[in-house]
Amino acid sequence: MKTVIPLLIILFTSESGFAQNNTDAFISEKKSLDLKTGICLSYVEAGNPDGTPLIFLHGYSDTSRSFKSVMEDLTQINKDVRVIAPDLRGHGNSSMPDEDRCKAAPEKCFTPDDFAKDIIDLLDKLKIQKAHVVGHSMGSIVAQNLALTHPDRISSIVLIGAFVNGKECVAIQEFLLHDMLEQDWRCTLETKRNFLWPDNAYSILPMEVGDKITTFLKENWVVETAATKEFLNDVFNETIAVPLGTWIGAMRALGEIDYRAALQKLKIPTLILWATHDEVTTAKDQEQVKSAFQAAAKLQAPNVIYKVYGKSIFAGTEPPYNDLGHNMHWAAHKAVAADVNSFILEGKALTNLPCVNPSDGKVISLDSLNAIQTLK
Repeated sequence: MKTVIPLLIILFTSESGFAQNNTDAFISEKKSLDLKTGICLSYVEAGNPDGTPLIFLHGYSDTSRSFKSVMEDLTQINKDVRVIAPDLRGHGNSSMPDEDRCKAAPEKCFTPDDFAKDIIDLLDKLKIQKAHVVGHSMGSIVAQNLALTHPDRISSIVLIGAFVNGKECVAIQEFLLHDMLEQDWRCTLETKRNFLWPDNAYSILPMEVGDKITTFLKENWVVETAATKEFLNDVFNETIAVPLGTWIGAMRALGEIDYRAALQKLKIPTLILWATHDEVTTAKDQEQVKSAFQAAAKLQAPNVIYKVYGKSIFAGTEPPYNDLGHNMHWAAHKAVAADVNSFILEGKALTNLPCVNPSDGKVISLDSLNAIQTLK
């Protein structure tokens, strides 16, 4: 089992149910449940215990903290929601799948089906029959899986920084799988005598690999131009404590998915949010996203809305980080919360364009431009 990051000392709790302290303003305390999938799942919840359930699914190498600000904002603007954010298996305070069973081929223990089964069991144990689901990046794949395999349990899905085809996603295949994991991290570890990849890497943490790895993650992975330094630092400290078994297994599994054909059967209302400076799920990936969900809209007639955040278009290999990117909800959390709320209540997003204020890179502006497209 992975090392668990201790929760910070709680000084007082806000009305929304989130803990406040002198440095973090994060979460009152995490709860945990033993699932029939074998995972001890950690999660945080807030809002109205009898309200409309929303499940927030974080991205690859993140934790429930990823949606901290969105959940705080949402419970402030809507007093009739129950927000729940789990640490997905192998992330945060949730347990790893069994090492003896998974270490030789961790991708078999971190499939979208595995993540989805954890969430369904969580809903069962919390006695939630049906929920809205918000997923970021990897979490968007889990949300798609849930909508396709358990449509009776899902009211709607909101996808942030989404993709539908890991086999053709350049960031997954070339950067994450090949360059980072199989070349940089693997080569670093295989300098040790008799080191077997991925078996011996399963329980190792990135912060144990070396300063080169942690520096890279801090400067290039845990980034979002308009997010606060304090928030990014908190995310970074949890990111470097995610075991390599999770990094390897989840990314290999994501690299094998292609949901384009399956999405033709989607019947669940969907809101898709994407930011113009997203270097992970790029504009090329978005063409596949829009095409797949447009096919669903034509064949099954679900309400599908696509909304763009950011005005500055990413062009080049080293862009200035002057607009919203892959982790847009870390910075534009109020706008994301407002769009999520509008979608679950009225089936639409707000007609504005959230973007980074060019005169102040830490301020999110709401342009009057309408950046919404209804896919049909």
